[in-house]
Amino acid sequence: MPPSIRIAISGGGLAGATLFHALHRFPHLDVHIFESASAFREVGMAVGVTRNAQKALALMGPTAVQALELAGAVPSEYYSDQPCNSHKSELREAFSS
Repeated sequence: MPPSIRIAISGGGLAGATLFHALHRFPHLDVHIFESASAFREVGMAVGVTRNAQKALALMGPTAVQALELAGAVPSEYYSDQPCNSHKSELREAFSS
């Protein structure tokens, strides 16, 4: 068996935790996450996860999407796959006069 690849992730925030979640399931990767905070806690801010980001999380596996839903995220099926361009025409009209 080839030696494992050691990976250090600096920071346990949204990006670090997502990267850890994506990589820890591969047996050839030895993944460690380092965080300076002594404990994780809610800080009361909202984080928007775009439709494309939700699709990327779904590609990582169903547990990533489940984690978002448990945290209170609105599932992406509530949104259309069609882009919304109505506000662009309104802005164009407002700035063209």
